[in-house]
Amino acid sequence: MKQRMLIRFLFRANTTDKARPGTITVRVTVDGEQTTPFATEVKVLYKDWNPGQQRVKGRGEAADYANAKLKRVRDAFEELEDHFIREKTPYTAAALVKLYKAGGYSKLNLLELFDSFLQEKASLVDVEISTSTLAVYRTRRRSLEAFLKAREELDMRPETFDHNTADAYFHWLRLSKSAGKPYAQKTLECVKQVLLWGIRRKHLTTNPMAGYTMRKAAPKELIFLDLDELGRVSYYPFSLQAVQRAADCFVFQCWTGLAYADLANLRIPRDVSRGHDGRRWLKIVRQKSTMDKPYECIVPLLPEAERILARYEQQLPVISNQNYNRYLKEVAALCGLSVERLTTHIGRKTAGVLLLNAGVRMEVVSKILGHSSIKMTERIYAKILDKTIAEDINRVFGAPRKHPLDIGPERLPMRATGTDGPADWGIYG
Repeated sequence: MKQRMLIRFLFRANTTDKARPGTITVRVTVDGEQTTPFATEVKVLYKDWNPGQQRVKGRGEAADYANAKLKRVRDAFEELEDHFIREKTPYTAAALVKLYKAGGYSKLNLLELFDSFLQEKASLVDVEISTSTLAVYRTRRRSLEAFLKAREELDMRPETFDHNTADAYFHWLRLSKSAGKPYAQKTLECVKQVLLWGIRRKHLTTNPMAGYTMRKAAPKELIFLDLDELGRVSYYPFSLQAVQRAADCFVFQCWTGLAYADLANLRIPRDVSRGHDGRRWLKIVRQKSTMDKPYECIVPLLPEAERILARYEQQLPVISNQNYNRYLKEVAALCGLSVERLTTHIGRKTAGVLLLNAGVRMEVVSKILGHSSIKMTERIYAKILDKTIAEDINRVFGAPRKHPLDIGPERLPMRATGTDGPADWGIYG
């Protein structure tokens, strides 16, 4: 069935005074469905408006200018309708108005826009971004395609990825893909980045996600191994060589703070130098870095880390992240640890805690871990920092002595006075 669009301009008085100009609004109707009229840029006196001819009366310069504006509005809607007709896609009045307010159609659909974004980023590998960052972008693109396919909207236009669609994508990631809240938020941020890129490259005129905010996820509980647990992993006699290698790589992370990507990219002697103290140091640029903002790690090779390097003749047997985590589950089971306490990233967290508990200053820990700023380190290790501060104060000034009044009256010695009331309890001096 052929659809039909009607454009109707209406006069809207801004005041009760007819001597003052009102605003010409436009209402779109498709197959009987009407939109709420919205304002155009044309303002005119009521006596100068011809509702039958849908134009401003007169032939002066002001009237011609106003009528030209109204014609551009009508032409824009007709162009949008023609696009739907060519694509053989059904449309609604609301969809036409939404696209009109967004500045019209991009020549590219959302996935094509993402592909153009990826093409430019691929040309900037080793200039502005790393290969691992490009791989993340490609993963985000595949995720978006799966979402649009599930909605049967593979040809979705960039202009229509509005706040409601963003919410739907977020919930789809959480429910259909079992994604954590931080991952879902980062995936949405990537779509927002692509849309902003589209505006800069003149593919879009407005960003449909403008003003869209995501509630930050609550800080995760800091999970790490204490020295006893780390000792169990370090010296447990694993029978399978693959499990032993995974355990050794994990222990190396615990004593260096390297993330998995940096561990996999580690090359010795390329990344090792000898310090003034005679100790060997790792000096690497984190894989998470951007080319214009490198995050450098300067890591001392402590005795336990050197022991593991010596075992494997300076080349660690790093396997894929997926298999690494799978073997770590076996390590956890054999060592009597919960699975949550043994993942590739827990080794990095353990390193930060070990250093802080040993009295290493926060800014030094931040440099060793290669954080972008000390604020990030403080945010992650806030509770550990509180404990370290308390221990430092107690070491200098002694542990606080509890005042007798700080404990409940039932534990205080009582002087018998012949009554049982709390008011008659006394404290021996």
